[in-house]
Amino acid sequence: MGRRGLTCGMHVHVEVSDSERIPIIGALRPWTPLLIAVAASSSFVDGHATGYASWRGVLWDGWTTAGPVEPFITSNGYRRAMEAMIASGAAIDEHMLYLDARVAERFPTVEVRVADVCADVDDTMLVAELARAMVDTVLELPQRPWRIDLLRAARWRASRDGVSGMLLDPTTGSFGEASAAFESAVNALRPALTRSGAAGPVSERIEHLLLRGTGADRQREVADRLGLTAVVDDVVERTRSV
Repeated sequence: MGRRGLTCGMHVHVEVSDSERIPIIGALRPWTPLLIAVAASSSFVDGHATGYASWRGVLWDGWTTAGPVEPFITSNGYRRAMEAMIASGAAIDEHMLYLDARVAERFPTVEVRVADVCADVDDTMLVAELARAMVDTVLELPQRPWRIDLLRAARWRASRDGVSGMLLDPTTGSFGEASAAFESAVNALRPALTRSGAAGPVSERIEHLLLRGTGADRQREVADRLGLTAVVDDVVERTRSV
């Protein structure tokens, strides 16, 4: 698993009070697939097209401690669950607890860990702005029970299709077109986005993303035109130009 699971990810830390960190982890669960879809930019592995927009998500889910979990009620409950996973051998230490969102060890934050590394700065900013708004908002919204199998299906859908397929609407619990899921999510997040001054930029970036596609879509287009090695060249050139 260690040999095949070498991936890069972008983690977003959002500072919150100690009392809110544990309930936020549970409340974020239906929201993180949207971040997977936005950041999707890993469509090739070992020189082959995977058919997925985010193959990182598939590899990541191979780890026994990764993916959505049951909500935690208290800090003690969270700590006992993490200690039990380490004791089982599923993780060597706290650094191998690969939850989608977890309590950061060194900072007073919730750490959101589902996103690919983006080659586009606007996509990176969109992930960060959405993650911050989600953390600032989810406890204010009506809470519903979420089945783990539905949450895993939502992750799989986001990893496979990015923004070109169906996504889970975290406000309704139903699957629909990506544009509708993002519209509904942004409406729910709007107060937090407005407070941070990000409402306008987020709406514009989502509109742009839906029109041009994800980083994975660009990788595929470059590979189809110029070959797989050109994908790496394209990423290098875009990084240098920032």
